[in-house]
Amino acid sequence: MATNPHREELGKAILRHAAALGRLDALKTSQQVELEARSAKRRALAAAIGGLANAATDSDKQAARALVEKARDDLNEAVKEQRLQQKQYAAAEEDVQNAMSEVTARVCDDVRSDPATKRLASEFVDLQRQISELRPAMELLSGSMLPDRFRYWRAEPGPPPHNLIREAWERAIAALHADADAELPADIYETKRV
Repeated sequence: MATNPHREELGKAILRHAAALGRLDALKTSQQVELEARSAKRRALAAAIGGLANAATDSDKQAARALVEKARDDLNEAVKEQRLQQKQYAAAEEDVQNAMSEVTARVCDDVRSDPATKRLASEFVDLQRQISELRPAMELLSGSMLPDRFRYWRAEPGPPPHNLIREAWERAIAALHADADAELPADIYETKRV
C-alpha cells in the first residue's frame, strides 16, 4: 500500500492514465462503428441516386429525389459525427499523453523522496569522498611503489557488462509507472548479491 503522499499521488496519476487509455480505446471502437455506418450511408446514397436515374414517372422521380435528399442528409450527419469524433479522439490522445507525463513526474517525485534513493546517493557520496582521500596516497605510490597489478589504477574501468544495481533500479522505476506500491531497491549491497 502507498504509505507516503508521493505514492498516493502516483497511484492517483496511474488511475487517471488508465482511465484516459480506456476513453481512448472506447473512442477507437466508436470510430470503427461510425466508419461502418458512414459506409452504409454512402451506399444508401448511391442506391438512391441509382433509383433516381431509373425513375420513369414524375411521381417516381419525386419519391426518388426525396430518398436522395434523405440519404444525403444522413451522410452529412455521419460526416459531422466523424469530425466530432476526430476532435474527441485528438483530445483523448492528448489526455493520455498528459496523464503519462503526470505519471512520469510522480514517479520522479517518489523516487527522489524515497529513503532508498537517499541511501544510494549517500553511499555514492561517501565512496567518492573515500576515493578523494585515497587518491593522493595512490599518486604518491604510483611511481614505483605499487604492486604491478595496480600499475594502471588511474584507468577508468567502466561499468561492468551487467550492472546489477542499475538494472535493479531500472526495473523498480519501470514497475512504479504501473504500480504505486512497487518497491525501490533497499540496499545496494543486497542488489549486488542478487
